[in-house]
Amino acid sequence: MPDDDSRVDIGSFLGYTHLLCRPRFVAMVGEGRRLQVGTVVQLKADSHGYMRCFRDGDSVVIVGFRRPDTDGCADYVILASDGREVGEVKPQRIDRILHPGPRELAE
Repeated sequence: MPDDDSRVDIGSFLGYTHLLCRPRFVAMVGEGRRLQVGTVVQLKADSHGYMRCFRDGDSVVIVGFRRPDTDGCADYVILASDGREVGEVKPQRIDRILHPGPRELAE
Protein backbone atom coordinates (compact mmCIF):
# COMPACT_ATOMS: atom_id res chain seq x y z
CA MET A 1 0.00 0.00 0.00
CA PRO A 2 1.36 3.45 -0.80
CA ASP A 3 2.77 5.45 2.06
CA ASP A 4 0.52 8.47 1.53
CA ASP A 5 -1.45 8.08 4.74
CA SER A 6 -2.72 11.10 6.61
CA ARG A 7 -2.72 11.03 10.38
CA VAL A 8 -4.88 12.85 12.85
CA ASP A 9 -3.50 12.85 16.36
CA ILE A 10 -6.17 12.31 19.01
CA GLY A 11 -3.98 12.54 22.08
CA SER A 12 -4.36 9.49 24.26
CA PHE A 13 -7.82 7.98 23.92
CA LEU A 14 -8.29 4.60 25.60
CA GLY A 15 -4.78 3.59 24.54
CA TYR A 16 -5.06 4.91 20.96
CA THR A 17 -3.09 7.93 19.75
CA HIS A 18 -4.20 8.73 16.18
CA LEU A 19 -6.63 8.06 13.37
CA LEU A 20 -5.20 6.85 10.08
CA CYS A 21 -6.75 7.85 6.76
CA ARG A 22 -5.68 5.92 3.68
CA PRO A 23 -6.98 6.27 0.14
CA ARG A 24 -8.53 2.98 -0.96
CA PHE A 25 -10.58 1.51 -3.74
CA VAL A 26 -14.25 1.16 -2.80
CA ALA A 27 -15.78 -0.34 -5.96
CA MET A 28 -15.05 -2.23 -9.16
CA VAL A 29 -17.46 -1.32 -11.96
CA GLY A 30 -17.93 -2.61 -15.49
CA GLU A 31 -20.01 -4.54 -17.99
CA GLY A 32 -23.27 -4.10 -16.14
CA ARG A 33 -21.90 -5.29 -12.82
CA ARG A 34 -20.83 -3.39 -9.74
CA LEU A 35 -18.92 -4.83 -6.80
CA GLN A 36 -18.24 -2.58 -3.86
CA VAL A 37 -17.06 -2.72 -0.28
CA GLY A 38 -19.88 -4.19 1.79
CA THR A 39 -21.38 -6.28 -1.03
CA VAL A 40 -22.25 -9.83 0.04
CA VAL A 41 -21.50 -12.40 -2.67
CA GLN A 42 -21.63 -16.15 -3.10
CA LEU A 43 -18.48 -17.78 -4.41
CA LYS A 44 -17.97 -20.60 -6.90
CA ALA A 45 -14.95 -22.81 -7.38
CA ASP A 46 -13.22 -23.30 -10.73
CA SER A 47 -13.92 -26.34 -12.91
CA HIS A 48 -11.48 -28.39 -10.79
CA GLY A 49 -13.19 -27.40 -7.53
CA TYR A 50 -10.30 -25.17 -6.50
CA MET A 51 -10.64 -21.96 -4.48
CA ARG A 52 -7.64 -20.23 -2.99
CA CYS A 53 -9.07 -19.04 0.34
CA PHE A 54 -12.66 -20.13 0.69
CA ARG A 55 -14.95 -23.01 -0.36
CA ASP A 56 -17.41 -23.38 -3.20
CA GLY A 57 -20.74 -21.82 -2.20
CA ASP A 58 -19.35 -19.71 0.66
CA SER A 59 -20.93 -16.32 1.27
CA VAL A 60 -18.42 -13.53 1.89
CA VAL A 61 -18.40 -9.75 2.26
CA ILE A 62 -16.18 -7.66 0.00
CA VAL A 63 -13.84 -5.64 2.23
CA GLY A 64 -11.49 -4.11 -0.34
CA PHE A 65 -9.79 -4.22 -3.73
CA ARG A 66 -6.25 -4.29 -5.08
CA ARG A 67 -4.96 -3.02 -8.40
CA PRO A 68 -4.30 -5.92 -10.82
CA ASP A 69 -0.70 -6.97 -11.35
CA THR A 70 0.78 -5.05 -8.44
CA ASP A 71 2.59 -6.66 -5.53
CA GLY A 72 2.27 -10.01 -7.32
CA CYS A 73 -1.52 -10.15 -6.86
CA ALA A 74 -2.18 -11.06 -10.54
CA ASP A 75 -5.96 -11.43 -10.79
CA TYR A 76 -6.70 -11.96 -7.09
CA VAL A 77 -7.93 -8.37 -6.78
CA ILE A 78 -10.93 -8.68 -4.45
CA LEU A 79 -10.39 -8.85 -0.70
CA ALA A 80 -13.24 -10.69 1.01
CA SER A 81 -14.08 -11.91 4.50
CA ASP A 82 -16.23 -14.72 5.81
CA GLY A 83 -16.17 -13.21 9.31
CA ARG A 84 -13.22 -15.36 10.39
CA GLU A 85 -10.52 -14.45 7.91
CA VAL A 86 -9.77 -12.17 4.98
CA GLY A 87 -8.78 -13.78 1.69
CA GLU A 88 -8.12 -12.87 -1.91
CA VAL A 89 -10.65 -13.74 -4.60
CA LYS A 90 -10.69 -13.53 -8.40
CA PRO A 91 -13.67 -11.68 -9.92
CA GLN A 92 -14.61 -14.80 -11.92
CA ARG A 93 -15.07 -16.72 -8.64
CA ILE A 94 -18.11 -14.60 -7.78
CA ASP A 95 -21.21 -16.59 -8.61
CA ARG A 96 -23.85 -14.06 -7.64
CA ILE A 97 -24.51 -10.97 -5.57
CA LEU A 98 -26.58 -11.79 -2.49
CA HIS A 99 -26.83 -8.24 -1.13
CA PRO A 100 -25.53 -5.01 -2.66
CA GLY A 101 -23.16 -2.77 -0.74
CA PRO A 102 -24.21 0.33 1.18
CA ARG A 103 -25.96 3.11 -0.74
CA GLU A 104 -23.44 5.68 0.51
CA LEU A 105 -20.87 4.22 -1.89
CA ALA A 106 -23.16 4.20 -4.93
CA GLU A 107 -22.36 6.59 -7.75
